[in-house]
Amino acid sequence: MPFPEPSSDSPYGTAPPPQPQVPFASWGSRVGAHLLDALFLLLLVGAPLGVMYAVLLSTIDDDDAGSFFVLGWYAGLLLFYVLYYPLTMRRGAHNGQTWGKQIVGIRVVKDSGERITGGAAFVREGLVKGFLMNLCSIVAILDFLAPLWDNRNQAWHDKLVSTVVVKA
Repeated sequence: MPFPEPSSDSPYGTAPPPQPQVPFASWGSRVGAHLLDALFLLLLVGAPLGVMYAVLLSTIDDDDAGSFFVLGWYAGLLLFYVLYYPLTMRRGAHNGQTWGKQIVGIRVVKDSGERITGGAAFVREGLVKGFLMNLCSIVAILDFLAPLWDNRNQAWHDKLVSTVVVKA
């Protein structure tokens, strides 16, 4: 039981003491963090692939180089989701924060207030947000906009995995 039984000599009367409330992150800060993480994706995956594509163009024909680029992009994207989110949202001082979220000052926590684990970060960011929500463009757009009308500023992917984004 999180609170002691109320008694007549309790300074709080019959109600439990107030709990500190961490404000939910704004939609703008969520978008900013998303754009910064996309920039990190382009730098970590796109830049090396661009160099690889330029090298391949000098050795093989354009169609084959394009095919290697597309294959490399999807492999790099998968690697990014498997490594970037679990490693940056790890335990410690920056728990629940990718590099983009650290810059804008927000973090992901579970609905219960618990810290997020690397596995939960992969499920949230990779499987639900990155894959499931992007199966249909309209769903992806609505998921992106959902915090604008939600009273807890949650996107649909947050609701599916029981997380909220709060100010750090």
